[in-house]
Amino acid sequence: MTGFKVIRAGVFTLIQDRGRYDYTHLGVSTSGFLDEYSALWAHKLLDNEINNNLLEIAFSNVELKSTGNTTISITGAYCEFYINGVLKPVWQSYSIKIGDSIKIGKFISGSRVYLAVKNGFLIEKEFGSNSTSIKENLGGLSGSKLKNDDLLPFINTSSIVNKRVRKDLL
Repeated sequence: MTGFKVIRAGVFTLIQDRGRYDYTHLGVSTSGFLDEYSALWAHKLLDNEINNNLLEIAFSNVELKSTGNTTISITGAYCEFYINGVLKPVWQSYSIKIGDSIKIGKFISGSRVYLAVKNGFLIEKEFGSNSTSIKENLGGLSGSKLKNDDLLPFINTSSIVNKRVRKDLL
């Protein structure tokens, strides 16, 4: 199966989407991404549906290795972002090939980085959402934060035109 192998999960990296609604009467929290503006821009850069999932990264030192071809976008906090050891700007999309390494380094400003993949990760929804809720042990991968050696499966896609967000919108 193709996807991202988690080399270093970081301290608190979660799979999130817009959240799950209409289940609070059952004691299930909404969850969902913290920074809606950044998360939705990550999807817009890839022409994804707004309900797709993505990674919400709260601390540095996250490293992924690709086992397939796809396109990603990175938005949110300004951070040191590397593809194969080369520093790249955030708030834009990038083509990723088999064997590519992605690293989120030090955060310069902001508190959440969003990494989206074309068409989202192939993860089963619980109560209509992929959002990780640690309290209820729901969503994401087994209801918990990412761990080293996890696999984040995605569909192989061919490269699309790389896009970036205009500076006046940031």
